[in-house]
Amino acid sequence: MDAKKAIKYYDRKFEKAKEVRQSYESTWEDIMTYIAPDLKGYLHTNNKDRGEREDSLIYDNTPTKSWLDCSSGMFASIASPSRPWMQRTMADDSYNDIPGLRSWLDTVTKKDYSILHRSNFYKCNYTVFAHLSAIGTALIICEPDYDKITHWTVPNIGEYYLLVNGKGIVDTVFREIEYTAEQLKGLFGEKALPKDIVNSITEANPTGGKYTVRHVIEPDSQGVVPFRKPWASVYYLPDKKYDDMQIIDVKGYKWQPFAAPRWYANNNETYGKMQPGRVSLGNCQQLSTMIFDYMDAVDQELNPATQGPPITGAIDRRPNKHNIIEPGAGGLQDPTIRRLFETNPQLQIMWAAIQDKREQIKQDFYLDLFMPITTGGYDTNMTATEVTQRRNERMLALGPVLENVNTEYLNPITEIEYNYATEAQAYPPIENYVTEDALEALQGEEIKTEYVSVLAQAQKMVDLDRIDTTLTYAERLAALDPTVVMKVNTMETIDEVAKMSGAPGRMLRSDDEVKEMQEQQRQDAEQQQMVEQAQAMANVAGQASKMQMDQDNALTRFLGVE
Repeated sequence: MDAKKAIKYYDRKFEKAKEVRQSYESTWEDIMTYIAPDLKGYLHTNNKDRGEREDSLIYDNTPTKSWLDCSSGMFASIASPSRPWMQRTMADDSYNDIPGLRSWLDTVTKKDYSILHRSNFYKCNYTVFAHLSAIGTALIICEPDYDKITHWTVPNIGEYYLLVNGKGIVDTVFREIEYTAEQLKGLFGEKALPKDIVNSITEANPTGGKYTVRHVIEPDSQGVVPFRKPWASVYYLPDKKYDDMQIIDVKGYKWQPFAAPRWYANNNETYGKMQPGRVSLGNCQQLSTMIFDYMDAVDQELNPATQGPPITGAIDRRPNKHNIIEPGAGGLQDPTIRRLFETNPQLQIMWAAIQDKREQIKQDFYLDLFMPITTGGYDTNMTATEVTQRRNERMLALGPVLENVNTEYLNPITEIEYNYATEAQAYPPIENYVTEDALEALQGEEIKTEYVSVLAQAQKMVDLDRIDTTLTYAERLAALDPTVVMKVNTMETIDEVAKMSGAPGRMLRSDDEVKEMQEQQRQDAEQQQMVEQAQAMANVAGQASKMQMDQDNALTRFLGVE
């Protein structure tokens, strides 16, 4: 490994990443100023632990609360710890009917949930959605953990820089992190650090000096990773004075160890756009101005500027200020203190405009979707069917966003978690669930993840409505022509409904199991028919044995006996 060559390459790439991000920063700062103030301290400083308030220009908390509610709504509707949101299945759907395979896949899914619950994933998951809805971009990094299999980290906006490849996919992450010498020693070991960094730790200064470390994750284009793993993670000191000691840690990964979801990005754009925070920014700025003007008008009414004799001075138009007027000035003879000027603010109109602006902001953050009852999105006279249809219509508005979240966030993180769990041998052996022949047939077949969250199901409910409509018409037509029911393939229908609703795989029997049951029912029916026929014949024979052969009856006439 040529360390100096690699660092030169990383430095050039880092400068390009800084240049790309710079054009987004002014918009991010405005969003943080008017919507997400607690993210603001990270954009231009390395001091993460800041307690100062950053909301001095926010005169109404509707934007901030709408952002938080939107983040919570996405968290609960897409990947919540309290309800199922994914399930493992075979990429080739024909294999899902193999006896025992669905049971194994359900067991794997339950283990996935257990691993994610034990780790810090769900805490980080909420932060990802908070960053997405405000800034339009988020970053989550996963490292293996000996005790909990996975450990997740979400750097804040301002702490990282991204680059995309030729396909418009984020494949490079840079971070600049400020560590104390004590932290560096604990993370990387004393031997990996230059002597002057180690020596900065003294009895008088137990944490040592502060040092900037640059971290890059990218496809290993420089060949720095041993054993030729495809992804590299490199920590190095950008200060050139350390020369050959610049690289302090190198790790390799078999797969991409991060996900960088974006709300929406055009081709080859690096950071997300069209997120609620960006769309609503103008409304949020207007709301601050409107609230300021409204409160100023109220203050003018409650504490108006006044005038009266006898002291001279400049006129002060601010509320609660008294202006002294000399007798006779401007024809004024009455010494009574009075308003300096008459105002007639239309407070009701101003307040109505403020309320309208608040509602616009709530809609910008999809609160009519995530909190329809609180925001008055549903009429109390609506039927349950109407409520469901309206909810589904609103959820369709998030369809493109959900596709981006699936592609750039859920797919990578579920793949990372599955890979680490497989390496840790966390899943039960599939051999305990399927036959040897089935196991051989499954060799080389891929497992995929289907999403069954509230939002994902809402997207599928449109197809379910079509199925329901078809079956409803079939039921009506069957009253006129009973043969119509023969047109409906009920077995395929229940399979499709189960997929759309995200039902556990073990709920339904495989096609082979159903065929065996149908064959057994057919055999039972035939056997019952044979028993009934034998019983009928026995009854006939018994009756015939009781007939008198010397009398005229059906039997004697049949036999021709006179």
